[in-house]
Amino acid sequence: VAGGLEMMLACDLCIADESARFSDGHLNFGQIPGGGSSQRLPRMIGVRRAKDMILSGRFVSTQEALDFGLINRCVPAGELDKAVQETVQSLSRLSFAGRKGAKYLVNEGLKGSISDGLKLEIDYCGTYETTHPDAKEGMLAFRDKRSPQFLPRS
Repeated sequence: VAGGLEMMLACDLCIADESARFSDGHLNFGQIPGGGSSQRLPRMIGVRRAKDMILSGRFVSTQEALDFGLINRCVPAGELDKAVQETVQSLSRLSFAGRKGAKYLVNEGLKGSISDGLKLEIDYCGTYETTHPDAKEGMLAFRDKRSPQFLPRS
């Protein structure tokens, strides 16, 4: 609720327990969103859904949050810690530099037109693919049909 929702909106991924509920809630106490939900929420779930959550202060179920795209995944009650740990382990096997680059491309690409974003992607990928050791290692691992051994946080 309120600040907790705003913190969640600043995250790249969100996994929720099926019993969770979400609300902006600021207006329930005479406050207005001040930690990002007035900007991040409409970009994430659309203007009408965001205004519904912000202006009504109502709670949204986990299923509704999943349908809206507010959360990435819903897990059965009591399995949240396990699901988060599995996600962290899965992500940690991937290239840190690759994840960092992909996040950069998504975030920066959304600031301009699709044409600008595609140019950004072409330029960034051209440099990354020809200079970063993880890119080379990934291609060699693919060729050799083995798991890649990426550099630690580089």
